[in-house]
Amino acid sequence: MAVGAEEMAQALLAAAQGPDPARMRAVCDAYLASWREGDPDARAALFSADVVVEDPVGSPALVGLDAVRAFWRQAEGNGYAFDPRLDLFIACGPEVLMRFEMVMERRGEPALVLTIHEVVVFDAACRIRALRAFFSPAQMRLASAR
Repeated sequence: MAVGAEEMAQALLAAAQGPDPARMRAVCDAYLASWREGDPDARAALFSADVVVEDPVGSPALVGLDAVRAFWRQAEGNGYAFDPRLDLFIACGPEVLMRFEMVMERRGEPALVLTIHEVVVFDAACRIRALRAFFSPAQMRLASAR
């Protein structure tokens, strides 16, 4: 008997083991909220100590939470307020693909928007153990421009 596409997809997804997708979504939501609230301590609590981050992909990997926190200090030290707006979340096994628009505002300047795709890998405790950010500065636009 032939297996339908829906049954095949369900079987493949059932075989992909990982943390609960709802927990991964909650971690991703908290990650984005920490940028919005300017709270690097809350953000750091979501990551494993041995995390590896490529932001953006192709740049040297940041290994360990201390290196990642230094990167965040640099990003947050330029006077911008960040407002990430999630518009795609796909969980598969222990990984997530999310796409969001990062709205960046600095006093006296027009707001900028950058579309970012991130692949996030979770450990068994549902902490982020790897993050790869895909974006291009060429995609940056003024918030009012579509």
